[in-house]
Amino acid sequence: MRKQFLIQESALLKRTSETSLKRALVSLASFFSVVFLFGFLENSYADDLLELLKSEQEYLASPFESENQHPLELMHRVFQPTSPFALREGQLLFSIDGAWASTVTRRQSSYLFDAETRQIRPFFRYGLGNQIELGGDLPLLWRGGGFTDPLIDDWHQGFGLPRGPRQFVPDDTFVLQGDTRNGGKYRESRDGLGLRDAQLNAKAELHRSSDSVLSVQLAGSLPTGRLSYGQSSSDLSAGLLGSYHWDELWLSSGAGISYFLDPWEKNLEFQREQIRGFLGASYFFSERLSVYLGLNAGGALLKNIERFPDYQIYLDLGVKRKIAEKTFISFLMRENPAPGQATTDVEFQLGLAYLFSR
Repeated sequence: MRKQFLIQESALLKRTSETSLKRALVSLASFFSVVFLFGFLENSYADDLLELLKSEQEYLASPFESENQHPLELMHRVFQPTSPFALREGQLLFSIDGAWASTVTRRQSSYLFDAETRQIRPFFRYGLGNQIELGGDLPLLWRGGGFTDPLIDDWHQGFGLPRGPRQFVPDDTFVLQGDTRNGGKYRESRDGLGLRDAQLNAKAELHRSSDSVLSVQLAGSLPTGRLSYGQSSSDLSAGLLGSYHWDELWLSSGAGISYFLDPWEKNLEFQREQIRGFLGASYFFSERLSVYLGLNAGGALLKNIERFPDYQIYLDLGVKRKIAEKTFISFLMRENPAPGQATTDVEFQLGLAYLFSR
């Protein structure tokens, strides 16, 4: 009887030991699983945070994505300065830019383009991964005579800048007219608020290192503004973009060509192939603040307007600041060094951007 009891007790102790061992092994495995999981999540979070900080820095170092606000150029979508950096996978940048500009271009009796423009442009950029990015925008434009011609004239005189043709035309008028090379006339009187053509683009980085990047961008417009300030056709663009930096100084440059599938607007003929380029530098005064200085240049905008210049030059001066987590504001002033020669006199742009991340 006692022998049987000892056998049963021994078996019970054996089962208890086995159960305790299994529980210990399960607990140990669970512990290491939790440690591994937290370590993975911590590393993943750290990686995501590092990628976010890099994208924020690249946004602050990038040139301003601003279109020339000449009222005729706004009828089309042309290659403009843009960031050479693609966002990381899953990152989304959403921005709203507001631009105001005043233009007076005149050549004696050949043409007069006098207008004030105000534009709201919401746009997005989304990182697909593998250094590829998609983006798009849909601008809303107002144009008319405005009220700031006297202010701009005083601005030029106060800083000793050339007055250009403003001294020869009435203040705050809206005129788009010119003589064509075949003896015809172009005149446009449509003003007020309306949509422009939307644009979709794709960017791919061809090379990336710790201090440089080289990318290519393709873009195409959609005729969303055909009933107002767009067209019934499309514009196609391709550009090569690059950036290099030393410490706090970042250089950026790019060149591109745009092709208008339909170069005609009434009896106004645009140059079908549009060449554009830019060179800029950003300097970081702190991790949150950068200042930008840039030069933009391009070829002929119009083909059949008598004596219209075959070049465009703009100077950019801007500042970007991170005001909160993932949130940025920007301010740009664009001025032309040759008033009246086919370019907008002055443009101001204010932007607000937010960078979403995983």
